[in-house]
Amino acid sequence: MDSRQTFEMIFVVLGTFGGFLNVTSLLYFLRKERHGLSNHLLILLISVDLTLCTCLPFVYVCRTSPQTLINYYAVMNFLIQTSGMVTTTLSVVRTISIRNPLRDIRESYVWYVIVLLFGFSLGSNIYTAIPRP
Repeated sequence: MDSRQTFEMIFVVLGTFGGFLNVTSLLYFLRKERHGLSNHLLILLISVDLTLCTCLPFVYVCRTSPQTLINYYAVMNFLIQTSGMVTTTLSVVRTISIRNPLRDIRESYVWYVIVLLFGFSLGSNIYTAIPRP
């Protein structure tokens, strides 16, 4: 077995293990009775990470055309950026909640920011995936 096959096997195992753990976490948070802003952000984060764990092995296992790999790269980059943005948003929301426990954080503002950041990230990754002459 050469190093490429070992590398592919490691990514498949990590993707499968990460997918299993994310499904377990997702089921836990979906079954909780109280769904606040932090829980919604955690559900979104787990969903993005689950998608990332599902897509990750395909990038390394599939032997396709260079343009397909560029498209995979754009999707993976978008998922990684999205995971980082949701994690940062969750950290900011929790910091505000700890600093000012009586302050009410409007969920609509948080979701507007997330949609805006998603749009920017999606646009930049689509621009990356467009073939150049």
